[in-house]
Amino acid sequence: MDTTETNIKMCEKAEEIQEQYDCTEKHNIRLCLACKTEWGNCYEHTEYLSCNSELGGRPFPVVAVKNVEHKPIWLPRQDQLQEMVGEYPDCFHKFNNWLESWQGFEDDKAKTEYVGQFNSMEQLWLAFVMKERYNKVWNGEDWVKA
Repeated sequence: MDTTETNIKMCEKAEEIQEQYDCTEKHNIRLCLACKTEWGNCYEHTEYLSCNSELGGRPFPVVAVKNVEHKPIWLPRQDQLQEMVGEYPDCFHKFNNWLESWQGFEDDKAKTEYVGQFNSMEQLWLAFVMKERYNKVWNGEDWVKA
């Protein structure tokens, strides 16, 4: 799991992705925006609530924000990002086609610079999901319309 500052920022700015967080998924990682610690270890900015969903017959604990400025950030795993664009093997075909074509770039230098800014497969898959589903690209600071 990529918990680098770059990936956190990319995930945080991907508002369309953040809206898809499912509190029933027990292996999701969310970080506190204020202190960048994992939600389960941040007691200063969060409090525990119960999600309406149940896992194993008991309510699944989630956290709520005490202050809107300290909202949690969902860091989707690579498999979760892949599911956002289709079932196996279709998601891989789409991804490979995107890698080969680098749609939206006019020259090879721009293509190389764009892909070169991503340091993990999570970042690369997030870039693909944002392009595929929302026609947005990462400019180093934010997701912008392509």
